[in-house]
Amino acid sequence: MYSKIVLFLAVVGVANACTDGKDNVVDVSDLSNDAYNAHFENTQARVYTSNGAPSCYKGEANLHLPGTLKLISGTVTVKKNMNLMNNVQAKLTLKKDSSIIGKICENGKSKNILIPNKDCTISLCNNALESPLCTLLEKAGTYDLSQIEKTLGISGTIALPALPGSFKGIIKGKWEIGVNIVSNGVSVANIKLPSNEQFIYAEE
Repeated sequence: MYSKIVLFLAVVGVANACTDGKDNVVDVSDLSNDAYNAHFENTQARVYTSNGAPSCYKGEANLHLPGTLKLISGTVTVKKNMNLMNNVQAKLTLKKDSSIIGKICENGKSKNILIPNKDCTISLCNNALESPLCTLLEKAGTYDLSQIEKTLGISGTIALPALPGSFKGIIKGKWEIGVNIVSNGVSVANIKLPSNEQFIYAEE
């Protein structure tokens, strides 16, 4: 009996393990078709809680809001300089893996009567120390995201804010998340996580 309990606890421990750089990694796809100022290619990111701990759910990446997203591999090409700090709105596309809830935001517009339009857009790049990735994206160039910390002293981290109160009670679960990054009314990048038609677990 004792051995069965130990085995059960070991299985639970493995299922709930969260190894940084392994279990908290998510693929990020670029939806711009190279049409916008910033283009991401073969990009992966790690997700963390607001306290900086690796964030996982049942051995897979878990997007905490608030939390942080850190791009760790792939390349980003910025065609020309731009001003992003305190100047970015992220128009969200949010689709839950639920036949009842489904898509609640599409490119910054509400698709749910309980969610106001304004809540489908969030501010990003509000603090250079918390979101050094934003300062990188202000300068034209092609960057290897796995090397920028060594070569430029800049991490690929961006702070993710808490979602508005209208999302309370529905956010916990699996989602497709699209982010159309807009500066001065112009789309400068468009990404999705996870890539393809997969879902990522998210919670407050």
